[in-house]
Amino acid sequence: MKIQSHMSKRKPVTILLIILAVLLGLTIWLHFPLMQNAGSSNGYNCSRLHIYIPRRLDFLGCRTVTGTIKRIKIEPDGDSHALLMPDKQFAYLLTKQNYQKQDGYLVIEDTCHSNPKDVLAHLVCLNYRSPVPSPRVGERYEITGNYVIDEWHGSWAEIHGVSELKELK
Repeated sequence: MKIQSHMSKRKPVTILLIILAVLLGLTIWLHFPLMQNAGSSNGYNCSRLHIYIPRRLDFLGCRTVTGTIKRIKIEPDGDSHALLMPDKQFAYLLTKQNYQKQDGYLVIEDTCHSNPKDVLAHLVCLNYRSPVPSPRVGERYEITGNYVIDEWHGSWAEIHGVSELKELK
């Protein structure tokens, strides 16, 4: 009788531990990029570090683009989200979804730009703040970063994880 009682108490604990292990494994799988280094462009290295749920992004290399900032907002994950009207020679970077869902702009996301409100994003940005300055609306910039397709949010193109931002005069 004692053995049966002892075993029945262990079963819920074992199930709980299995559930926690699966959740932890899923969290690590979603948040840890397959490769940290994403190449380079224009002399700057691109990184996948500090990107919230990098598996939602299709990384297509490190690119440099020029254009004018049209809008800026801070997202709940702490990223600075800007919309860039790319110069004509970079219009090829826009997808159909950029025209349909982002008014024809290229999305520029600088990671860990401010304190995230999301708990998991907070872990991604732990002890890190982007060194990239905030762009200003109406100004022209040269921006280097990961060129990606955001597959979870509409399949539009982005520069996600800004490595360098230079104001152009």
